[in-house]
Amino acid sequence: MLAIDLLQFLPLTAPTAHATYNFQVKLAQQAYPDFDRVVNDESAKIPQAAIDVITQGGLPNAAGVSYYLGQHRQEVDHLCRLANPRKVEERILELSMQLMQSPGGQAMDTLSYRSYRKIRDQQERERY
Repeated sequence: MLAIDLLQFLPLTAPTAHATYNFQVKLAQQAYPDFDRVVNDESAKIPQAAIDVITQGGLPNAAGVSYYLGQHRQEVDHLCRLANPRKVEERILELSMQLMQSPGGQAMDTLSYRSYRKIRDQQERERY
């Protein structure tokens, strides 16, 4: 329910949001050398509702969500199994929020233990 309500408050119009997404993509291409390969993988068929929310929804980390989906096929498969486009939109918004709350833009529960421990140790050092 929260995700649907959140969609109503996204302030960008579709053309502005799409331009913002394109700008985010350019930045992501510089940050991740494999961004184009990961995001444009033809074998991963993302539902149209997900594409619409990512490219036109005004997400502050839309390119990051795209990259995450490209790296996590099981999440794409889950989106494909959702019959209702609203449920797909809700899941994309949930992913966006999760990624914004995690260091490096990757959900902490998907990191290797070594990467997780490195981030947690750094957080602890910066805490005090």
